[in-house]
Amino acid sequence: MTLWTDKFVWGVCLNFPEEVELNDNYFDLFPHARKEIMLRGKEEKVNQLKIDTMNTLMRKI
Repeated sequence: MTLWTDKFVWGVCLNFPEEVELNDNYFDLFPHARKEIMLRGKEEKVNQLKIDTMNTLMRKI
């Protein structure tokens, strides 16, 4: 999976069911930089991805 953004994103956290393995699930994304994430798991579990960020959490406060 490749993630990309045009703005800085602080504290990206990828949330999957326990059956999905990934090589990185907590990181910052910088503008125009790509982040490659390696995933392993059943497709129906991988499709349950939920993305949280510190940017989003801070807006709720």
